[in-house]
Amino acid sequence: MVSRLLERFLRTRYGFVVALGGALVLMLMNEAAYQHSSRRLSGGIALTDARVQAGQTLQWLTDAETAVRGHVLTGDRDQLQLCLQALAQLPAVLAHVADDDRAVHPHAPPAGRRPAALPCADAAGRAGG
Repeated sequence: MVSRLLERFLRTRYGFVVALGGALVLMLMNEAAYQHSSRRLSGGIALTDARVQAGQTLQWLTDAETAVRGHVLTGDRDQLQLCLQALAQLPAVLAHVADDDRAVHPHAPPAGRRPAALPCADAAGRAGG
């Protein structure tokens, strides 16, 4: 019964054109949904990368703080090695964050402030000199 109705519809003057137009509309809707999903996924991936980077930065800062505390408690200069490693990693992280910030806010003035020096840099200088 349905096939008979479909046959009759397609044999009419504009039936095939209408069916072809409907298929084209469905394809366009599918493409629009794909593009939307693709943008949402790439935005989610960028957020996940930012969260991972923030977690790594927090870990480096925690390592630096722990090393400074260990140095203060024991007076051992070897305790500062982890702090110095963290300090070496932070400029790269800050440059990456600045690049991301400029990408998000292209008209914002560049940040001229440098982060405050961590105590391990001062302690390493005093212990070495």
